[in-house]
Amino acid sequence: MRKDRPLVVGLGGSAGGVEALQHFFEAVPDDSGLSFVVVMHLAPDETSHLSEVLRDHTSMPVTQVTGGTVIEPDHVYVTAPGRTLLIENTTLVPHKLEGPEERRSPIDRFFRSLAAASVEPMGVVVSGAGTDGSVGLRFIMEAGGVIAAQDPSEATHSSMPRSAIETSRVDLVLPVADLARRLSEQRVVLRRLHRLEAPDELDEDEEEILGSIFEEVRVETGHDFSEYKQSTMLRRVRRRLRVHQISSLEAYRDFLREHPSEAMALQKDLLISVTSFFRNPDAFEFLRENVVPELLADRGPDDQIRAWSVGCATGEEAYSLAMLLLEHAESTSVRPEQIQVFASDLDGEALVIGREGRFPDAIAADVPDRYLDRFFRRNGSEYVVRNAVRDRILFTPHNLLKDPPFSNLSLITCRNLLIYLRRDLQVSVFDLFSYALNDDGYLFLGSSESADVSDDSFRAVDKTHRLYQRREGARKLPEIPEMPLSSPTFDSQMPSRVEDATEPSEAVLHRRLLEAYAPPSAIVDEDYQFVHLSNAVGRYLQHPGGMPNANIVEVVRPELRVKLRTALRQAFDGAATVQTQAVTVAFNGESAMAGTWSSRSRGSLWSRTSRRPRRRASPMKRRTYRRTDGCRS
Repeated sequence: MRKDRPLVVGLGGSAGGVEALQHFFEAVPDDSGLSFVVVMHLAPDETSHLSEVLRDHTSMPVTQVTGGTVIEPDHVYVTAPGRTLLIENTTLVPHKLEGPEERRSPIDRFFRSLAAASVEPMGVVVSGAGTDGSVGLRFIMEAGGVIAAQDPSEATHSSMPRSAIETSRVDLVLPVADLARRLSEQRVVLRRLHRLEAPDELDEDEEEILGSIFEEVRVETGHDFSEYKQSTMLRRVRRRLRVHQISSLEAYRDFLREHPSEAMALQKDLLISVTSFFRNPDAFEFLRENVVPELLADRGPDDQIRAWSVGCATGEEAYSLAMLLLEHAESTSVRPEQIQVFASDLDGEALVIGREGRFPDAIAADVPDRYLDRFFRRNGSEYVVRNAVRDRILFTPHNLLKDPPFSNLSLITCRNLLIYLRRDLQVSVFDLFSYALNDDGYLFLGSSESADVSDDSFRAVDKTHRLYQRREGARKLPEIPEMPLSSPTFDSQMPSRVEDATEPSEAVLHRRLLEAYAPPSAIVDEDYQFVHLSNAVGRYLQHPGGMPNANIVEVVRPELRVKLRTALRQAFDGAATVQTQAVTVAFNGESAMAGTWSSRSRGSLWSRTSRRPRRRASPMKRRTYRRTDGCRS
């Protein structure tokens, strides 16, 4: 923890929140070294006595902020009626709430400001009605801070903490007194984690441990983050250590092995599924005025406008893009059904939220009123995207480093994803985008990203707003991963599996007997890649569209996936026979019972592990993907 970055806890609440804050500050030590900023829903025309009330429950100075105020440790700052607070560097600045949308979301506005400030941020939502704070917490998490909510069962009004829990995947859900004690320990935790602020501060042992942490995530979740920027990944790991108050990488690796669910939590942190509607509004306005009209100009009745939102998270960006296109379509001959937006991400749970199209009413701070009125309907404390927009978007899981791209695209938006990839991977991704775009198609990047590393493929239209256009004739044949359903590369000392067609050996005859009379089976290696399949095992596999996949866990029927992954992991870790309980599987509309076995046991579906030296999986093992002329997907 750098000395110039104060630790700031932002607390937001509404109805019932004052009582929660009283209990919170009663439990906070007077010398925690933290600064506390309280933003509440207060009647704009009434005098607030919040600062006086809180002074009775803490010996820390409590100040109502009415002008620019430098943050100090062991101080409490509260907002004034009709105001929210913003942070500029380390100074609190009161901001008058002008319109109804601002008055609905003062906590979200403060949390976003807190996430962007020169501080170590933490965010807490306590009792209150509505959804304010749930969106802003996600930005604090993206900035590396810990986010928390009062246990809804303790809150007088639970809707605000419940919305935070459901929307932002908060790290801590506890009674407020327990939250106070946990957060007060953050200064000590951050001091212990000082060496994890940059990769060049790690020694060789720590680098090896960091690699084993990513391997644990890959084994447990199937996603490989080894090719991402180590500095970025280290910051996300550091955040998980803060959440669990673990002071070393080695201790966290052990924690991962003892708590398999933590691998999924870390994966979600690494994916950083944080976005918002019309993020960087000036850039989207430039897109609306200068690009969208060109995309829809001179379109015939059979032409389709296809766009791709890469790393869409929960879909706000994809919906923003669709709204821009549908709005302009009214002034042209383009029909809504000609507009197609592909929204892809690795995070399956985020995609589910995107498909549902239900967002807290705090999005009113980001979405212009004309779009809220036209493209959303109000449902209690939520806004629901209307079908006219939802029908234009296809949400789909997609790995940018492994899967073939969409094609025949007029526009690709890839914002705040490339910054997490190494430079060599960025070049490969730009080649992929160049291949996927039509002639003169556009590429829209995040505010901290640039296509300058691929200036032979893209020209800058407006560098301020990170908008680029594909150069004419710049289409390249991209490289995508080698993921065929063929046998993986084996070490040279491994025996050949090629059979003698004229005179089968006893081993071949034995295998044929097993295939004829034994239960369906598969042989896989330690990367879960197919080595051999029996004739009848295919009914237990479901291959999705796109490139073939050789990983049995990813193509086995969904009903068997969890138990199979667990059984394989246990078999490889302990070299033992593992058997699971039977699972109901639907075959052609009829249900049947199936089980999963690993190693030598027999059953309806079983897999025998092939022991061989472990190969390091790498998304950079690639082969060229060629598209047949006239065939575009």
